[in-house]
This record gives sequence, structure tokens and C-alpha cells, in this order.
Amino acid sequence: MVDENQIKEWLKQGIINKEQATQMLKDSTSKKNEKESNEFFSIIAIIGAVLILVGIAWLIAWNWDDIPDFVKVLILISSTIIAFTIGVIAREKNHEGVARALILLGAGLYLLSLFLISQIYNLATNLQHYAWILFLSWTVIYLTAYFLDSKENLLFSIILFFIWVVIQYVVGTENLIYNEEGLIITFILIFLSAGSLLFGLSSLHHSIQHKFTNMYRFWTVFYFLVVFYILSFQQILPIISEYTFESGAFTGFLIFFVILCTIGFIVGILFATNKNPNSLKEILSFIGIIVVLLIMIFSTKFGAGLVGTCNPLYCYNIDNAAKCNDVKEDLFCEWKNNYCMEVSCYNYNNEIECNNVQGDLSCEWRGNYCTETNCYNYNNETECNNALENLSCEWRDNYCITTKNWIATKKEISLQQNYERCELYNNQKDNCLSQENCDWNAGQNYYKSSIPLIIWFLWIVNNIIFIGFILLIIWYGQKVGSENIVNLGLGVFILDILTRYIGFWMDLQGYLAFSLLAIIGGILLIFGAWFVPKLRRKLLEQTQQKEDNLI
Repeated sequence: MVDENQIKEWLKQGIINKEQATQMLKDSTSKKNEKESNEFFSIIAIIGAVLILVGIAWLIAWNWDDIPDFVKVLILISSTIIAFTIGVIAREKNHEGVARALILLGAGLYLLSLFLISQIYNLATNLQHYAWILFLSWTVIYLTAYFLDSKENLLFSIILFFIWVVIQYVVGTENLIYNEEGLIITFILIFLSAGSLLFGLSSLHHSIQHKFTNMYRFWTVFYFLVVFYILSFQQILPIISEYTFESGAFTGFLIFFVILCTIGFIVGILFATNKNPNSLKEILSFIGIIVVLLIMIFSTKFGAGLVGTCNPLYCYNIDNAAKCNDVKEDLFCEWKNNYCMEVSCYNYNNEIECNNVQGDLSCEWRGNYCTETNCYNYNNETECNNALENLSCEWRDNYCITTKNWIATKKEISLQQNYERCELYNNQKDNCLSQENCDWNAGQNYYKSSIPLIIWFLWIVNNIIFIGFILLIIWYGQKVGSENIVNLGLGVFILDILTRYIGFWMDLQGYLAFSLLAIIGGILLIFGAWFVPKLRRKLLEQTQQKEDNLI
């Protein structure tokens, strides 16, 4: 489709006459309006499909207990097949918008069916089972995207794929919640690997001029923007610097996933270069971006151990029985159910253990729970007045309260002493870990004035590279004629500005700083409201011209 500017240029150059230009403008406007109208009604149809899916799910849930199991299964399977079938028929009748909506509805019903059928027959009893269900979901929906020519199903399957990867990874990971550096580096690896796989697929699809090419391009860009965005945060850099390959975060599944994505990437680019040698430049540029990201990640090692807090060691930080028992007297820990936990009445699950607790704890079995003996446990005046003498309880205003002054326990005194001793070694990892019962937490609760120069330098460089990558993405979106990629680049650029602005707002203190940032923020918002739509309109027009030329 030729745009208005191109027609005017041809008229100016004398390539076409005025009558031809008028007719071409009329045809161009008509086709543009028709395209926009079709897109609008397609969106309406898709919204309708989502509403139908929600309605069916709600109807089944409302009457779930009254429906026999075989009828439930029959309803789920038949509704899925009917949605796909009518979608195919609608496409044959040239009702493209309705067809796309019904095919997407079929995919949603298929996902719903898998989860509900597994619930009917109690097949999903743990997280691994749900991971298998998601695996079956995204693989089948991915195939329907190609067999039924549905970009919506492709998008759906890509989203489910990422959810499956995360859940499958979590299944094989232990103690992840206590390992921040492992968590962050894992997600970076997942995004990098998935982005590389998607780039390989986009290269392969581009080489055969498949219509799904831009979908893969968009998600490739999205995943890499996420990685750059993560690395643009100052507080995350010290945390990443603490990663080790011996960390429990590097599971067998993660290694398998990285290898699988690498193979997919290699196969895709080899196929692309074989079909079109000109694609080599784009592939080398992509590899260069990966190298830059790896350098950014490994460079965080220069700041390892320089930023963090030295906190007292707590029982839940200990992951083995031997060490847990070694600090039993100092930290009041005990090893129970494969965890090191603080000695507490709540750890005991039966009356015999509860009543025979040794040491400073005073426990009693009440209401099928082991609780610490104190005045607040008593709900009536008789029990309150008959409580143990050392509790000094008194019934007052319908409550049982203690009448003695608070005295710090041995455990509380020990923890306070550990805290005061350990905090002297903030931002000194080696010295912190050399202290008894102290634990190092990278990048947490540090003072801005104490941030080393190397961290500031890495943060500034990372943000400069991030901005450069955003500009590269906007240019790339124009080059390949993808409005979605251009919009994504602009959106992330605005997000980055807002993030940095909020960060400075939190870092700087005082009325003057607040006033200046408020004024600057207002100016940025007003300028952005004027400039960004104008820039976006110009970029999209150029992108549309590029897309038309490609067509």
C-alpha cells in the first residue's frame, strides 16, 4: 500500500498526473480505512472470545459439584473441539476476525480443560504436575498456531512457555528464597537463553519469509530489554557480583534449558545464513549484543564484597544440620524437618514433645497447638488467676495481662549483641564473614554515601549502554517495519526515565532536593506530553513506509 507522502512525491516528480494521484489517494485511503476497520472488529471478536472463555469457566465452576465427572470431561473436550472447528469454518467463509477469535478461544478452552480434568481425577498433586500440564499446553497451542495460522495462539504459547520454564525451574530448586544473587542471575540466564532461541527462530522464519517473523522479533527484543533493564539498577549490581556457579540456583533443568536454547539459536542462524547470506550481518550484531551483556554481568565482579550489610546469623540462614547444631547454644537453633529453625514452642506438633521442652522455653499444649506459656493464652478469669506464679497474670478489662515488667531474655540479649557487633562490618564482606555468627547480605540497606566508586562507574556505564540499546531497538523496528518494536522501544525509554527519576527522588533528601526534583519532574512530564506523541507519530509513519516497501 502506497502512502500519501509517496504519491505526492511522485506527482511532484511528474511520474503520475493529478488525476492518477487523486485516484491513488482515494484507493489508498479506502484500503487504509478497511484495514483499520478489520483490525478493530478483530479485536472486538477476540475480546468476545475471552468473555466466552470466562463465562464457560465460571458456569462450570458454579455447578462443578453437581455435574458428573464424565459429563465435565465431555463438556470440556467438546467445547474445545467446537471452538476450533467453527473457527476454521469461519475462516473459509472469509470471516477472518471471527475465525481468529474462535481459534484463540479454542486454545484457552484447551488450557482450561487440561487443568480441570487433572483436578477431576486428582492428577495434579504437586508443582511438578502443574509444570507437565503447562508443557502439554504450550506445545499443543504452539502447533495450532502453525496448523491454523493463528498469531494469537503463537503469542499465547510463548507466554505459557515462559511460565512453564519458571515453574519447572522452581520445582528443582531448593532454598531459592534465601539466595538473591542466584535468583537474579537465574532470571537473567532464562531471559538471555529464551531471547537467543527466539532470535534463532526469527532468523529462520525470516529466511523463508514467514508471517510470524515479527512476532519472534518482538519477543526477542522484549527479553533482551528486560535483561538490560535489570542491569541498570544500582542496588542489583552488588547482588549479582556475589553469584557463583556452585550456587544451588544452577539446577539441571536450567543447564538443559540453556543448552536447548543454544542449539535452537545455532540451528536457526545456520539455516538463515544458508538461505540468505545477507542475514550474517544481523546475526553478528546480535552476537555482539550478547557479548556486551555478558561483559556487563561479569564486570559486576569488580564490586564483589564492597557493598552490603553485615547482619547477625539467623537460624533460617543455615542450610545443614551440622552447622545448625554448632550454633544451637548461641543462636537458639534446632534442626527439624530438614530445616534449621529458631527454637520455639510452635515447632512441636504433639502434646508429649510440647510438655517436655527443655531449656528456657516454657510451653504448653492448648487447642491442639504448642504455644509459649504467657498470660495472653488465658481467655477467662479463672484460668488467668490460676496461671503459673512466675507469669504474674491478672484479669483486667476482660483480658488476662501480665503485671511484671518486661525483662529481656537470654536469647534477645544475645541477638542484640550480635547485631551491634556485626553492623560494624557493613560493606566489608571478608571481615564480616570472619566474625562468629555474622552473615553477609550483598546490596542490602547500605548508605548511599558509602557506595564505592566502581559501583557508581558500572551503574553509569550500564545505563548509557541501556539507552544506546533502546535507540538501537527503535532503529531496528523501523528497519524491519515493525510498529510494535518501535512502540516497545519508546515505552521502555519512558519507563527508564521514570525509574531513574524515582530513584533520584528516593536517594536525595531535604526540602531543596524535593523542590528541584518536583520542578524537573513537572517539566519532563509537560515536555514528554508534547514531544513523545510527536516523535512516536513520526517514527510510526517512517515504519509504515518501510513496511509498505517490504510488502
